[in-house]
Amino acid sequence: MRILYLSCHAALEYDELRLLAGLGHEVFSVHGAYQVPHAPADSLRPPLPLPRYPALEAIARQCTRERLDPRLVAWADVILVMHAPEWITNNWHLYRGKRVIWRSIGQSTPRTERMLRPYRRLGLEVVRHSPGDLRIPGNIGADAIIRFYKDPKEFCGWTGHTNEVITLNRSMRARAAACNFAAFVALARGFNARVYGHGNEDTGPFHGGALDYEAMKQKLREARVYLYTGTKPAGYTLGLVEAMMTGIPVVAIGPRWGDVGWGTYEVHHIIRNGVDGFVSDDLGYLRQCIARLLQDRGLATAIGHNGRQRAIALFGEAAIRAQWAALLGRPHRGVRSGRRRVRSGLRRPFGRVLSGRSYWRRRLLRRRRGGLRRRGFSRGRLRLHAVFRRVAPRRKLARRIT
Repeated sequence: MRILYLSCHAALEYDELRLLAGLGHEVFSVHGAYQVPHAPADSLRPPLPLPRYPALEAIARQCTRERLDPRLVAWADVILVMHAPEWITNNWHLYRGKRVIWRSIGQSTPRTERMLRPYRRLGLEVVRHSPGDLRIPGNIGADAIIRFYKDPKEFCGWTGHTNEVITLNRSMRARAAACNFAAFVALARGFNARVYGHGNEDTGPFHGGALDYEAMKQKLREARVYLYTGTKPAGYTLGLVEAMMTGIPVVAIGPRWGDVGWGTYEVHHIIRNGVDGFVSDDLGYLRQCIARLLQDRGLATAIGHNGRQRAIALFGEAAIRAQWAALLGRPHRGVRSGRRRVRSGLRRPFGRVLSGRSYWRRRLLRRRRGGLRRRGFSRGRLRLHAVFRRVAPRRKLARRIT
């Protein structure tokens, strides 16, 4: 199966391209980080040993994801779109007969759902990353809930031999409201705490610098505690999955801090407080948990182990691979084109756009069948020019002015 992949998140793109290719599919990422798999445009993840498609790359250089070249769509059997609704709405007229899947990543809003609603009845499939998405006001439902994943064999080996309290995030202070930076500062103050990732130079003493992929995995293995403050409005993020899968004990904020008011935040459901990690809205209590984990290695080991088992059950690669295989194995007849939106013109009930003269001509012909004689029209040919007597002078006036 040929999959045209439209991505806006390099880390997730790396994971899903690798999984889809492992299922035996041909995948081409249009203007994603891995359009050229051997030379990714984003340093967040390493190169992928996937086939290149030079002909498709050349076509992609002539278009954007908002305005795809029809030749790219013709190549594909499935169009898999990550988050951005414009990549669906702007290109829908090209997708007719293709299978189109919208993949949520935790950043959907009521506006996103409204934009995509008309396309659900035309065959658009929806894959959610979290059941919490189904609490978004006006949501358009789901055909499947397939979580993010990690390989337990790759993310493992926690030792916690340092006293670091860490988190992984990009531009945390610049996105302070979304990343709950104030909560992070309140929890991290007084501990050997660092935030790792690009764009965190303005976090002062917490700045740990950017890490490449291998260094990131090593940091998760050796740090003692992972401090999770989320990224609104996501129910959870890849950072949480990576931390729990590695086995580092996680301390996380609760829904009062992490939710945007829709009930989509689900970390307090993923983590069972005191069993798989610690989660609460009480920052004072969470600071006590961090101190206990730093002081009691046995507690840290037990919490980390339970968290890892929980992560394998929810986010393990084997389970997620099976879910994607089942979804893509379902028969699908392809989407329908529906009505194309236009900026002007009059629309008939079934979607055909007519000029003003043609519209009124059709109206009169239909009225004639219903008994135009009662209105004084002759039984012969309709004198349609009479209907437009008032239009003609305006048209001439317009010509004179121009």
